[in-house]
Amino acid sequence: MKLSTPQKTVANDPARFVVLCTGRRFGKTTLGIRQLFYNARMPDQNVWAVLPSYRMARNVWWDAVKAKAIELNWAKKINEADLSIILKNGSKISLKGADNRDALRGAKLNYIFLDECGDIEKEAYTQVLRPTLSDTGGKAMFAGTPKGISNWLYDIYQKGQDKTEDNWSSYQFTTIQGGFVPEEGQWFIFCSILLSRHTFDCHLRPRGRPRLPSIFSPRFLPSLLPVPLATSAYGYLAHPEPPWADSRFYPYPRYLCDTG
Repeated sequence: MKLSTPQKTVANDPARFVVLCTGRRFGKTTLGIRQLFYNARMPDQNVWAVLPSYRMARNVWWDAVKAKAIELNWAKKINEADLSIILKNGSKISLKGADNRDALRGAKLNYIFLDECGDIEKEAYTQVLRPTLSDTGGKAMFAGTPKGISNWLYDIYQKGQDKTEDNWSSYQFTTIQGGFVPEEGQWFIFCSILLSRHTFDCHLRPRGRPRLPSIFSPRFLPSLLPVPLATSAYGYLAHPEPPWADSRFYPYPRYLCDTG
């Protein structure tokens, strides 16, 4: 499965626990499917992808996982109801929804990919999934879009930045850095940002806080038109940390989010 350079960097990280925070459409699902099959290539491995809900697992991941297993000619048995595939080498790939926590208990796992883990309850991992990795010494990757400093994705991202945590590593990338958004898609993101800025000013801006400066001011206009979107973090900003970013409201660097 072809990966972009940022995806390869994350995939090749040897840490036991890897955290990936990105904008939308970065290619987290593509990376996750690759990680499932990579970790299932050895015999008798039990690997899971855990999503916020069973419905998301079926609607977003299942068809792509099946197609990859068929393409590789690795599949021995495909279970549609259970969203699982038994491979010819005895390994098993399963998709799970964190909305049914009891269904996650009791397994011994070699690898877990948690997609949109910011939308998964922290206890689903700490109390249910983490113990499944203990007997095998298994690994896990946590992928998601930033949800604020009160979310456990923020906590584990910071843990990955701590040099004393040898088992942890974390990364952050923009949507555009993923390499999967064509030029017209970049303009769609750009328009989404404009709308979200309006939403912030009209509905979310705390009382007493100044409005965000207009991107059509002389300060920003030069970077709006001549600079290719892919060369700047937001598409219309020439620097990665805009002057109006306030860490109290944007706990991650502002350029991580593609929709504000």
